[in-house]
Amino acid sequence: MDQKKASNAQAAPSLDAAAAAHFKIDPGELGKLQGVTNNVMADFKKIDKDYTAYLNARAKYDQFPEPAMIQQFAARRRQAVMDGMDKLQKQLSPAGWAAIHDYINNVHRLRFHRAFPAQ
Repeated sequence: MDQKKASNAQAAPSLDAAAAAHFKIDPGELGKLQGVTNNVMADFKKIDKDYTAYLNARAKYDQFPEPAMIQQFAARRRQAVMDGMDKLQKQLSPAGWAAIHDYINNVHRLRFHRAFPAQ
């Protein structure tokens, strides 16, 4: 979305309005959502970089990754998600948080994980 807004500044307000409508949040809260999302994605990139470095270091000596280390990387990813959710819950209005929570647990989850509906 940022790339589209950068390439066409006149379309930015309509893109923001469409994104807010898609998530069913107030357009004023879209910046908060983007900020937290960008931070979580930066955390994921750091974790993935560390994971790749670990795998490459093990492969250099023809060693398999240790299951405990793989679990640690998975735990770091889960923690990044949980931290992001906590930040969103604190930064968004109660209505904004409820809308995002509903979107993640229903629309998003059902789209990508049909076998695991929200509980």
